[in-house]
Amino acid sequence: MPEVGDLTMAMTLKRFSLAIVSLSIVLSFSPITQADDSVQQIQQAKKCSEVPDRLSRLACFDDVFKTPIHRQSLSERQVKPFSWQQAMDSYRDTAKGDKTHLNLQGVGEDYNAWLTVGALNGRKRYSKGPIPVLMMSCIDKISRIELAMPKEVKQAQLRISLVSGDTKFWRTDDTGLLLTAGRGIPAIDQMKKIMRERTITLRSSDSTINGLVFETDTLREDLKPLRKRCDW
Repeated sequence: MPEVGDLTMAMTLKRFSLAIVSLSIVLSFSPITQADDSVQQIQQAKKCSEVPDRLSRLACFDDVFKTPIHRQSLSERQVKPFSWQQAMDSYRDTAKGDKTHLNLQGVGEDYNAWLTVGALNGRKRYSKGPIPVLMMSCIDKISRIELAMPKEVKQAQLRISLVSGDTKFWRTDDTGLLLTAGRGIPAIDQMKKIMRERTITLRSSDSTINGLVFETDTLREDLKPLRKRCDW
């Protein structure tokens, strides 16, 4: 007999499947630019369906279709988000003198890869505890770019500019500690732009994010394992 969780997941995936079908119908009646965006969304959704882990798969769909999320306060949650802890652990393991830290998980060609770089001016803002960490990854063959913050960001969604003139909406997770610029093609586009810069300075209306600086001059070489795994 199916468990309640399995039935919920089945209903959720059915809903996303209907959304994909609806998007396909819209394509034939939409302007070219809108159609291109819809095609991209469908491609990202198809990649989500290949994610083996159930919760990660659902989170992927939520991100693609901008599903409204319930924001938990820090007092409501019990543990830090997995990706947040992953980013902080990786930064902590950065060798002295290195700007980034690469992690590989898996065997042979079937592996996950993520790379982190800490904010150059992070310790000036946070004298104790963790500092802001930018994490780029290829998990389950889906590219991601995330920002792990030491303290909760209040807004559920905000504009952040990584490279001058290129501003995107970033979404925070339930805790407000982890922000994402999207997955798949949007994340790849952001990483390609970052690779061309020696340093990047984040611009945002949020004072805890605005002005954060990251050294990125080694990313062209450092990101090769991620690019190979996610085929870009």
